[in-house]
Amino acid sequence: MWRRHREATSARLSAALHSVHHKLYSEAVVSSIASAVALAEVGQFREAVQYVQKAAKVLYEGARE
Repeated sequence: MWRRHREATSARLSAALHSVHHKLYSEAVVSSIASAVALAEVGQFREAVQYVQKAAKVLYEGARE
């Protein structure tokens, strides 16, 4: 019984990690981070922070799923 429970828990955790990993490397996140880096390099830090916040929101939504 415990083995099946442990296997089911492991499968759920695996699916959740896959979802977060997929969101982490999604086009929206990568694009937002790249834009933030480019903006920070030219001194536009407020705008860079906005792009980092967009990426964080996408990651948060992915983790909630």
